[in-house]
Amino acid sequence: MIEKLKVILMTTMMISFGILVGVSVQGIIWHLSGKSFSMDWCQLLSIVLTGVVCAIPSVLIVIAREWPKKKYIMMIVLHCVLLYAIVMTIGHIFNWFDTAAGAIAVSIEYVVVYAFVWLATLWYGMYDQKNINKASAEYILALSKALYCKSEELLEI
Repeated sequence: MIEKLKVILMTTMMISFGILVGVSVQGIIWHLSGKSFSMDWCQLLSIVLTGVVCAIPSVLIVIAREWPKKKYIMMIVLHCVLLYAIVMTIGHIFNWFDTAAGAIAVSIEYVVVYAFVWLATLWYGMYDQKNINKASAEYILALSKALYCKSEELLEI
């Protein structure tokens, strides 16, 4: 349960951060082209909501890790499509876009954020694995030292 909650919280933060970076880049581009750019409080709330709602299906990926490769790949594709539907639905509800060009821009941002979250998740996984390996090596070293000391004590007797 804790692992699933950790996945949801980390994924929520990564998705929300990715969306905020995308919106910031879009705001900079609009500003440099002479257009005005502003956001309402409800749009900021929708970013966090999107992060939470999109993070929940990510638990499926954690569960599916143990599945055969074909089923796991199908789960990833289903996950990608489901999250895209969630993003476009929330985007429509909160008026992130009102034209086809706006929907295309949101779609492009979705692909970038999705890739960012996958890369960040892999990086965090490698970091966790490195820490686990280091802790295991330290434990084995301490255990072997303790056993060595015990064996010397037994030899003295």
